[in-house]
Amino acid sequence: MNIPCDIKLVVVDLDDTLLDSKGKISKATRTVMRQVSSKGIIVILATGRMTPCVEPFVDDLGIDCPVVVYNGAMVRDMRSAGRKILFHKTLESRFSDIVIDYCIKNNLCLNFYLDDIVYSQKNPDLKKFQRLYSKRTGARYVLVDDLMVFSGKRPTKLIIITDIQHRDVFRTRDYQFEYFSQLFDGQVQLFRTDPEYLEIQHRNTDKGIGVHIYAEKCKIKRNQIIAFGNGENDIAMLKYAGIGVAVKNASEIVKKHADIIAQWSNNEDCVARILKQYIL
Repeated sequence: MNIPCDIKLVVVDLDDTLLDSKGKISKATRTVMRQVSSKGIIVILATGRMTPCVEPFVDDLGIDCPVVVYNGAMVRDMRSAGRKILFHKTLESRFSDIVIDYCIKNNLCLNFYLDDIVYSQKNPDLKKFQRLYSKRTGARYVLVDDLMVFSGKRPTKLIIITDIQHRDVFRTRDYQFEYFSQLFDGQVQLFRTDPEYLEIQHRNTDKGIGVHIYAEKCKIKRNQIIAFGNGENDIAMLKYAGIGVAVKNASEIVKKHADIIAQWSNNEDCVARILKQYIL
């Protein structure tokens, strides 16, 4: 496939796309991303992570990137623009209250994101899930005695963290996905991201909407955008971009929505190779 020569916006997912399996940006990828930025092309990092967990990668790249965070529920401008919030759509409390009550009653680990802080219940049974999430993302929890203190509040998003496998299927992510899919019946956005995570947010939020918000601000057309991703939460932005690239390690459902299925994985500098081949 031919890529237009007037690409003005490069959008890149973080985990398992830009980052290798150790959660790092390689030297080769860092170099290419800086070269792309030096040509006046805007680079956006688009991720399910919260803002504070993206900033270290902005530092590592050495590029003033706008960010699409929380799977598109929030869009922030460049640092030079004060990281101004350009878009923020929160989950209605009538849904979050149901999830809070459910997780407390069933002793499930719930992340509640409010004002760029992640809260969770103080409970010895949940520590292993909180440690897993912190190790993977660098997030620092604020633990509370009772998540019911957030009743009536609108979070940016929620994540239920479960076991990947369990003798009781109820305690798995895919069971929870089916349960909440039926319960909410399209009234919220559900994403299965990491094998342990079920992410719940406003029905009108995704990475595609987030990219659209920033592209409109800069008057950039869809055919001037290239996006890279690997997971289900990347599908909307791959479809929105003029060129959607699925890395080799992307799930099969993601590959069905991509314009290009790369021959390289996130451990083989896929993003850098594609950009170097078609843009630099």
